[in-house]
Amino acid sequence: MNPLARLLLCLLSLCSACTGPSPANPVPAQGEPYASIYIVNEGKHAGLILRKADIPAGFIPESSDFPEADYLELGWGDWDYYQSGDPGLWLTLKAAFWPTASVLHVAGIEGDIAGRYAGYEWIRLDLAPQPFAGLAGYVDRSFARHGAARAPPIGPGHYVSSRFYPANGKFHIFHTCNGWLAGALAAGGYPMGWFEPITAEQLMTKIRPYATRTEPE
Repeated sequence: MNPLARLLLCLLSLCSACTGPSPANPVPAQGEPYASIYIVNEGKHAGLILRKADIPAGFIPESSDFPEADYLELGWGDWDYYQSGDPGLWLTLKAAFWPTASVLHVAGIEGDIAGRYAGYEWIRLDLAPQPFAGLAGYVDRSFARHGAARAPPIGPGHYVSSRFYPANGKFHIFHTCNGWLAGALAAGGYPMGWFEPITAEQLMTKIRPYATRTEPE
């Protein structure tokens, strides 16, 4: 074995050692309680939708900012690009090629979610309680609270009932909104592989085999 191949094998071994224990199998056993999540492909971006009542106690306290909501749609992205209605070339290039601060976009959804996202590709995933708690914990840790009980909204979101919040992590071309969502799914037990998806289609390709349904109830 040549020295380069030996070095690569050593690096892979170190990476594997640092990944920690594998998360629990997300698929609920027959008769076991479960929580459903939805992944919606909105083109450039895939959104994560959680039923608010399913969120474990103590997680995502920002959900109380949406008292009438039945569901929350969450997305993560570049601070300036995501909040801009018309980002333009400069913000696009800055977001892609320079690690930048990030935000979470949270939208409250009341009632039926099917009509709100009509025409988009849907995937529903059912998670057993422990894997769902892993996913919810990943989302919870994404809020930048700086020691406070909850993160304050920093501005209105893209919808009537939505807001932006400061987030943890740096955005760049190799860690995009879709990579953040892949991290949430990995925390819930879904195998995402070595490389983060950059596009929504790459993410959807990874999770389509695990779909419980391909449309909301």
